[in-house]
Amino acid sequence: MPPSKFPLLCYTGQSCDVSPFLDSYGAVEDVLIASGATAWTNQDTGITHILVVHLGLWFGTKMPSLLMNPNHTRVHDFSVCNHPFDPNHLLGIVDTDSGMLIPLKMSGSTAYLVLVYGPRSNSVNAISLFSHLTLSGIL
Repeated sequence: MPPSKFPLLCYTGQSCDVSPFLDSYGAVEDVLIASGATAWTNQDTGITHILVVHLGLWFGTKMPSLLMNPNHTRVHDFSVCNHPFDPNHLLGIVDTDSGMLIPLKMSGSTAYLVLVYGPRSNSVNAISLFSHLTLSGIL
């Protein structure tokens, strides 16, 4: 499995069991609650931003991404449209301060971000080079 596209910034010291919506799948136990960050490049401007997610679910090597709750993002002054058939909104996350759209893609019923990935853009050193957008929670 490739390295995580959301390198960890810190752990909260908390964990939880994550249960799926179907009884035919077992729960994943002791999933860490953490902060992570990743690089995202705005395709319209070419500017790279660091997207920071606090209080996300981090599955370690079991999943190459970090799960975030869109309701946490909404509370943090972003507008989130994760409904692909909404006729009034574009599928994505909108920074309400700047109006910038971070587009989402769909895979089945899952909305996800298309991210820049590579040692240069997602290293801990690179994270300090770009502007930050904090999408959810505060530790």
